[in-house]
Amino acid sequence: MKASVLSSALALISGAACHGGNAGATPVVSHWSPANLVACYDILDAQQRPASGKWYNVMAIVRLTQTPRRKFNGTIRPNTWHLRPLSDAGSGHWRADPQGQLEGGSGSAPEWSLNSTGDSAEFAFGDGFSGATIQFAAADAHGDTLRGRVTEHWDFGPPYSEDQGRAYAVRRSCP
Repeated sequence: MKASVLSSALALISGAACHGGNAGATPVVSHWSPANLVACYDILDAQQRPASGKWYNVMAIVRLTQTPRRKFNGTIRPNTWHLRPLSDAGSGHWRADPQGQLEGGSGSAPEWSLNSTGDSAEFAFGDGFSGATIQFAAADAHGDTLRGRVTEHWDFGPPYSEDQGRAYAVRRSCP
């Protein structure tokens, strides 16, 4: 009796979840694959303003590519790809590179990566000395908006790293 009541309750709950859910609700994402993220994005600060000039080496418009990053010895770095600047960084080193010229070498260039489980992504804007990283968690994404935190990194200090608060990456059409 107890088992059949439990089975009936489970069937009712499952049916309600499958048929009675809100069709307009944004599904919860627990992990990404590279194909889920390859696109162009506006990088925004906590007030949802373009981030150009807000953090060192960070530009306001980027394209996540599927071009793998290479180590200095030429081997491919796992789960790491080129991040193409589509606008100039307001402060720092990086300039717009719409043709992807930075993607040809293994030296310092903006990049993006996924952790091994795909539940977080990082956009890295370092130049070999200083820059910023933005960490995004898949569970914090909402539709076309990635929500994360920015950390600036410096080759002098202390502090060598400093949390700069909330950041957003909003999917947009590519120019």
